[in-house]
Amino acid sequence: MNKEEFLARLKGVKSADDIIALAKESGIEIAPDKAKELFEQMSGNELSDEQLENVAGGMSIWTYH
Repeated sequence: MNKEEFLARLKGVKSADDIIALAKESGIEIAPDKAKELFEQMSGNELSDEQLENVAGGMSIWTYH
């Protein structure tokens, strides 16, 4: 999955578990508490493109393997 596909699918998640599953499919590990935090931010209002880029870019909430 390329970055654009990942970002598009991230916008469509319906739960923190969806974020975890999407990240896993992409080879990214995210802690459940960070996924919940991200989902709460997303459900309160839509993230900007810059915020989504930071998520996909591996900022502090992601651990790559």
